[in-house]
Amino acid sequence: MRPVPIRPGKLDIITAIVLPLLACDTDRPASSGTEEVGGVEVPVVESAEPAWGEGEGWTVAANPLVEIGAADGPAPYLFAAIRSPRLLPDGRIVVGDARANEIRFFDEDGRFIRAVGRSGQGPGEFEILGRLWLAPDSASLMVTVAVADRITRMDFAGNLLELIHIPNLLGGRAPNAIGQFGNGRFFGLQGSSPPRPRSGHGTTFRGSVRLVSWRGEGQDARAHAELASDHQWLRERQDGGTSYPVMPFAARGAYAVGAGRAYAGESAEPAIMELDPAGGVTRILHWGAEPREVTAGDRDWLVDDYVRDARDENDARQWRRDLAEIPFPDHMPYYEGLLVDASGNLWVQRYRTEADDGPVLWDVFAKEGRWLGPVEVPSGLRVEWISEDRMVGVHYDDLGVGRVRVYALEKEANGRRAP
Repeated sequence: MRPVPIRPGKLDIITAIVLPLLACDTDRPASSGTEEVGGVEVPVVESAEPAWGEGEGWTVAANPLVEIGAADGPAPYLFAAIRSPRLLPDGRIVVGDARANEIRFFDEDGRFIRAVGRSGQGPGEFEILGRLWLAPDSASLMVTVAVADRITRMDFAGNLLELIHIPNLLGGRAPNAIGQFGNGRFFGLQGSSPPRPRSGHGTTFRGSVRLVSWRGEGQDARAHAELASDHQWLRERQDGGTSYPVMPFAARGAYAVGAGRAYAGESAEPAIMELDPAGGVTRILHWGAEPREVTAGDRDWLVDDYVRDARDENDARQWRRDLAEIPFPDHMPYYEGLLVDASGNLWVQRYRTEADDGPVLWDVFAKEGRWLGPVEVPSGLRVEWISEDRMVGVHYDDLGVGRVRVYALEKEANGRRAP
């Protein structure tokens, strides 16, 4: 197994994990050991196979319990840019809309209650609303904006409690806050992109994302890891223009924070790190996922997809030539998204292309790191939030109309509760 390709802080992971693979059961991880990370032995949880046996596991209902949104009708049900739908502890549903710059509250059956916020830069106003999350105290809601360096804290009725300024940190810009550790430390992203090349057809380049944390308004800032972002290449068109497509089936960094925990990894390997609020790594998770080969059929599908969107026939011919020269990876990325549910379990979305017809699968990992197994998720659902017994996501229809959907999450199997 190759080393996990991310750096906690400024320290490279240079030691490969070589561990015996023991049988899984539902009471303990498959195997464990350590890996040296910057001179520190970090625990490793290695799962050769899922802990769930045949007939076990969790199930998401086929049909939603609640659906909020419409193509036409009262304004509170019309969404232009849905952000971070969440379930509040009392069952209400809160949804952000980045176009209206509003936060809308609905009851547990999806009936509109009230909206707060508007466009602007003052208290209680938002300039391109970013994301929402429940604070670690489970009594307040945190809201970010995309173009202002601040976090708004409000109560569950939508009343303003506090404005928190985010300064420039660690020699970089103000990070984009995405959540908090259990001790209240904010967790966010600092992007770093190299200058795009202006010439040199086929030249490849990629940026990075630094994961950082801090207290309050920038105190005690720490760097946790650095992940690769999109891997791109320079395409010089015959008409003299240039573009920067993403490399075919390229692996990239993924991250998630929730329930007081943060995770990060790069999808070229079936491995993910749990990050320590103190700045190190708590543990490394590795599971026995089989690599999916990039086949000739995958290449043909990608070429056809680009050709279909070509500007004209000359551009289509150039796409065919260009993609014949661009290197493809040997295998697909292992995953494409991470999410931490309200109970602290990690959900890992398996990588899929637009051509894949099979089920949408997310692998679940228990809080202590063992791989429980896959859960099938409704097709077309962008999963946003998972509680003990509910899954919340966003679904867009063929006309591009977005709706918030709430599904039941069933954890009983064969008459008993799956772990």
